[in-house]
Amino acid sequence: MFWRFNYSTSQIPNLLEKEDITLKEILDEEDVLQECKTNNEKLVNFLIRPENLNQLIENSIELPSEELSEKERFKYSTISCELLICDIPAVNDSLIENEAILEKLYSFLANNNQETVNPLMASYFAKIMGCLISRKTEQFLSFIQKKEKFLEHFLQNINTSAITDILLRFLTNVDMIETRHKVVQWLKDIKLVNGLVDLFSFEHSNEVHSNASQLFSDLIRISRDQILNQRELANDGFMSVCEVNSNAQPKDPGLNTIEYLHKNSLLEQLESEEILDKLLQTIFLSQDKNNSSLLQGIDVFMTLLEPVTWSNEIEMNQSQEEEKLKRDRDRMEIGLFSINSIGNSCYKHLSQLSDLVQKSKSRLENYKFSNGSEIPVVGQIRLSILKLFNRLLNLFDEKINQEFIRLGILDYIFSMMFLYKWNNFLHVQIKDILINCFQFDFKRIQSLADENRPVEQIRVEDLETNELKSFVHHLFKDCNLFLKLVHFWSEYFDGVEEINEKTIVTSKPKSVGYIGHLALITNFIYKQTTDSNYSAFIKDCLNKCKL
Repeated sequence: MFWRFNYSTSQIPNLLEKEDITLKEILDEEDVLQECKTNNEKLVNFLIRPENLNQLIENSIELPSEELSEKERFKYSTISCELLICDIPAVNDSLIENEAILEKLYSFLANNNQETVNPLMASYFAKIMGCLISRKTEQFLSFIQKKEKFLEHFLQNINTSAITDILLRFLTNVDMIETRHKVVQWLKDIKLVNGLVDLFSFEHSNEVHSNASQLFSDLIRISRDQILNQRELANDGFMSVCEVNSNAQPKDPGLNTIEYLHKNSLLEQLESEEILDKLLQTIFLSQDKNNSSLLQGIDVFMTLLEPVTWSNEIEMNQSQEEEKLKRDRDRMEIGLFSINSIGNSCYKHLSQLSDLVQKSKSRLENYKFSNGSEIPVVGQIRLSILKLFNRLLNLFDEKINQEFIRLGILDYIFSMMFLYKWNNFLHVQIKDILINCFQFDFKRIQSLADENRPVEQIRVEDLETNELKSFVHHLFKDCNLFLKLVHFWSEYFDGVEEINEKTIVTSKPKSVGYIGHLALITNFIYKQTTDSNYSAFIKDCLNKCKL
């Protein structure tokens, strides 16, 4: 057989018999990784010698000379890193027990910054750190906690995504709940969240803004998911603090086991009104100098509002709606979704966001096609803000929605469909915003209806008081929604020649990009006006508008 005549034994055992064998000679062997993974005792004992471990760490974190060829330059760095993360118990023990080697490893973080860090070397460093976090959690956490300037060193390298992954590993690779709580409390104590918010300043680069936003969002998602998972396990009787760790005791004696499992001080800080206000103030101060800060900051708020999963489809069946309501209710019960703090922060700055939608300009005002025609460009800032508006309207918060009406921003938003005829990303947001406005009034009608006064008898004056206004009435009266829809359709038909009760005689329609979403909006309003429990209310709105 072929393999019987081409089998070659490893030369590593023979090399290890030499008294003057060097680490470089071992690393030059092609099968060194394979031999290490098979737990070759002689090889492992050779690698865990302090001088060899020190050299492996040095290879993994120090940038090789540029004089070497591209093929040879990172050879030893790659092999050294892979040997250190082979998950060999003896190697892990030797690393964690030798504080001098740990100090040398940590020096990569302390000695580099945004200008000097090399992404490839950072990835090697992150792999080794991740291995230690996973296998020697308690010991490595104790070592890191002694570093008073850890946050400063970490943030000065955050422009490299591999560095941000290290922090996430402390949360995702730690199985013991008690240890995870220690990590969470430590991250709060070193004021990680405040440090992340400061990175949204215009003084930092786009890469820093992006990584800070991504880390902020990941911390929110991971913290929420962990709490939900712990809740499900605890409610099913499969887990308790005492089962996880017999020595674990809730720090607050007033908390029971379930409440302790659901407590996450870092998430509380991430969702706190103080932090969110500071974040919004930072990105608004930076908007004139760096759009990246504003865009990435809005992404954070989009993540904060992710638990709101209300459907925009009126036809959603009852079981689906009940399931969504239950999921959101569960999130609020355990403080997973701090609706008040998020809503309050956005409410305070809604006027500034509204001004940006109307006044901000894209860097490229018009996009020119090869045939010479041009179309106006919406711009990423305005599109991102409209997505945020859509999420805020999904909250169905009376205070926020009344502020939308007071600012009159909806009138301009619906006009944008005509101004930017070819941007379907924009049209999707406009359609969803309109449907959310209708749904908010529908929910208010449901709350007012009772046995003596069914939904069909609720009118506009029942919804409008000195403090509260009807969204639907505002759309038809103040925003001229009906006339806008007629205008949009006339643009499509390029002029209406004749309209009667049964037919519309038009010229040949021309192509406009918004027509699909315009049809969805029109059909939605038509269905609610003719075939729903709210048809009498909508007709009352139209009559009061004196069209």
